[in-house]
Amino acid sequence: FQGLVRDLGSLTVVSVGIAFIWELVAKRTFVDELLTKARISQELSASGIVQITNEPQPINWDELFSNTHNVDVFFAYGKNWRGTHEGKLNRIASSAGNRIRIVLPDPENETVVKELAKRVNKTENGIRERILEAKHDFSQIRVRNANSGAYIEIWYTAVTPTLTLYLFDTAVVVTLYSYLRDKSGVPHFVAVKGGSLYNSMVQEFETLLDTNSGLCRRVE
Repeated sequence: FQGLVRDLGSLTVVSVGIAFIWELVAKRTFVDELLTKARISQELSASGIVQITNEPQPINWDELFSNTHNVDVFFAYGKNWRGTHEGKLNRIASSAGNRIRIVLPDPENETVVKELAKRVNKTENGIRERILEAKHDFSQIRVRNANSGAYIEIWYTAVTPTLTLYLFDTAVVVTLYSYLRDKSGVPHFVAVKGGSLYNSMVQEFETLLDTNSGLCRRVE
């Protein structure tokens, strides 16, 4: 009987010890998880990101255009986007003091054209045609609003786009490129002014247009 009591006592001590250690580990894991989530939440909040979507349609483009006097765009050619928002771009271009700056890949830069053609699975001539078409469309907006008092600039860059950038006064839309051939959706990030992502994209765009950088040349 004494041996049984002794064994039960030892088992109890061990069980309590194991339970204590398990509870300590579980609590510590829980706390670590909370801290990790808190850090992620803080970083996400600091970035200013308010929306992530795989398609452009859920983005409230009407609100972005209605709350801005300036639009800065950097993309390969943006055929669908141009067609969808041509009216909004004309509205911005029709008011004095407003500004539109468009940065397109340089169609005369063979390295850039070749890389883009490979990325989107098109011929090099096809890429050049699309870039020149985009340039023509924005030139027409510039011509139609020549006397409006708005500033409309078109630039060619020797940099191959690795993302698409739409900068407005209050927010930025950043769209990633995809190497997939099935035309599936790609991530679109919307971030508001004041966040780290917006500030970073402003710096990137201004660096592109800095004449000292040698990355761009103005064509109109």
